[in-house]
Amino acid sequence: MISKREKLQYVCTFVTDILSLALSMALGWLMVDGLLGKVETTPRPTSSRRSAC
Repeated sequence: MISKREKLQYVCTFVTDILSLALSMALGWLMVDGLLGKVETTPRPTSSRRSAC
């Protein structure tokens, strides 16, 4: 039989894991969004040379 203290420890561990997962996903999302924002705002070089066939 699992005691109340052990149940509380399992619940606290689960909640901590869920919060850390959410935080890491949010940070990853923000980092990727920042990188994509930098890539999109970078002007693309236009090639004036076109291959004539």
